[in-house]
Amino acid sequence: MDFHQSASERFAEQVFKYIIKKFDGKTINTEECNLDLMIKNLPEGFDDFDLEECIPQETQEENNDPSPEEFQDNIDSPKKQKKVKKDKKDKKKKQSEENPDKPKRKPNAFIVFRTDPDNLDAIIEKAEETNEETGKKYGKVKAAGILWNALTQEEQAKWK
Repeated sequence: MDFHQSASERFAEQVFKYIIKKFDGKTINTEECNLDLMIKNLPEGFDDFDLEECIPQETQEENNDPSPEEFQDNIDSPKKQKKVKKDKKDKKKKQSEENPDKPKRKPNAFIVFRTDPDNLDAIIEKAEETNEETGKKYGKVKAAGILWNALTQEEQAKWK
């Protein structure tokens, strides 16, 4: 994999191999193997010197294997199964089918106001009016909301 290295990386690797060969088996930071001694033992004319010449051919052959080691994944990881999303409509149907005897929630005051037959004429009249901003008709629900918001708190409390 030397082709991935820059010149400085190759040079540093050669220096490292030379020091390993020269100080093999010695303990670092002792009198027989310290930084000053390592620097003194480097060949003179170090910038122009090819350190590959100092390393015996046997160690070079060991480092340059003809077939590079290939990565093989030996970890068996379980495959994740995709979760199937349920539709919201299906959930609502299932909930209603699960407990048909469940009591219905009491409608709020607005729903009672909107469904009251006495208010139906006023809601239809308002629904036929056109919205000034959009130029479209309001529609029954929007019209009921407009009429509901026009009521005072006391009048809204009457519908609870």
